[in-house]
Amino acid sequence: MTHAIVREVGDGAAVSDDHSSGAYAVAAYPHAAAVMPLATLSMGRRYRSPLAWFVFEANLPERQARFQSGWFIEGLLSQTLIVHMMHTRKIPFIQSAAGLPVALLTATIMAIGICVLFSPLGTAVGLVPLPMSYFPWLVATLLSYYVLTQLVKSWYIRQFSMWS
Repeated sequence: MTHAIVREVGDGAAVSDDHSSGAYAVAAYPHAAAVMPLATLSMGRRYRSPLAWFVFEANLPERQARFQSGWFIEGLLSQTLIVHMMHTRKIPFIQSAAGLPVALLTATIMAIGICVLFSPLGTAVGLVPLPMSYFPWLVATLLSYYVLTQLVKSWYIRQFSMWS
């Protein structure tokens, strides 16, 4: 009896080391094609965000750093969280939890990203501190992205009876 060892590598690919045949096969996640358009829609929504435009007044050239800072942190946090969404068929953080190293790394990346906005490094790359009133809106945006992604993922699983 042979056993294939499957491990996750960069760019969302699963690598199978089938030691019986010496084969090294790479199969792309088929479900990525169903969920990735959400990321594109989310980025487009951020680009034309009425929230950034009207609420946080990032609508003038002299305020573009505020817009870019919001785009940076929302993009970083949403793409960091999507790792948890894509990893399991279940509802992440509720029905399935990542291992401690992954959870700590996720929290660290998110914390560093937020701290960059308020640091000399952020200033050096053209970012500005966002008002504290931005962060509840950020949480709401991330939650909506999470729910939408979970709905599409659930639909995909029902439709094709597979995930990873």
